[in-house]
Amino acid sequence: MQNVIHITPDSSHSVHLAKMLTEVERQPCSHTDHLLIVPGATHGTSVLEEIHRSFPRSQVLQGNIELPQKPDVCIFHGMFNPINIKLMDLFASQGTKIIWSVWGGDLYRLDPLNLPNWTKKLYGIIAPDLDTDLLMHYQGMLFFSPNFYMPKTPKVERPESPSAFDLQIIVGNSGDPSNRHEEVLQVLMKSKLNLLISIPLAYNTHPDYRAQLDRLVGSSSFSHEVNFIDSLLAADRYSELFSRSDLAIYHHPRQQGMGSMRLAVRAGCPISLNFEISSNEGKPRINPC
Repeated sequence: MQNVIHITPDSSHSVHLAKMLTEVERQPCSHTDHLLIVPGATHGTSVLEEIHRSFPRSQVLQGNIELPQKPDVCIFHGMFNPINIKLMDLFASQGTKIIWSVWGGDLYRLDPLNLPNWTKKLYGIIAPDLDTDLLMHYQGMLFFSPNFYMPKTPKVERPESPSAFDLQIIVGNSGDPSNRHEEVLQVLMKSKLNLLISIPLAYNTHPDYRAQLDRLVGSSSFSHEVNFIDSLLAADRYSELFSRSDLAIYHHPRQQGMGSMRLAVRAGCPISLNFEISSNEGKPRINPC
């Protein structure tokens, strides 16, 4: 029986990973999964307890932890923490196969023409097929995978009851300024229609940036209703938001929001994306989405 170690941050995405590992464990398989969580909430709120409920064998990387004598495979889910590099060296010294499962912000912090030395220690990379052009110079094994950190939500029926608004629109997927909320709002504020604009700000929102958005939507020239969503929504509630909306706008300079877009598609909500986005060299490239 092989042992597979998963190392992941304290993140809402890791909750869905934990649930997936529990599903896998119910099936006959030739390996045992072990989940190690790097502490320090990446989305503002710790979800360690929820991860542990979803996958009771999970452990937090603090102090002593119990591991199998020889892990056969170690999968790093996202490479956001400096401790990951030390752990990679530790497991590699034991002959463990190292795999990097790419998360959204991973690739865009790397130069695809000059990948860091730690990528040479990898057995392989699991990446969304939309981002393969950013890994064209990687010499190892490359596995393509969809985003499996989002829950498997059923299709949501769109409500037939009339709305008080002409259009309901979702703008962005987080409070990160890369969503370019202001640019979108500056366009929407010119609309003569009656709009309800929902803006998810549950994580990566700096107080100064939030104040900036408050000033814009509170100005006398802004006549539409805005709903700031400041807490993480459960997957079913997030899906329902898309089912009630007529459009979701993702105006990132680098394409993000893959999980949100999957939920939007299943809820029948149209999506607006930039036709071109920036490459790592700063040159425009066709949006792979």
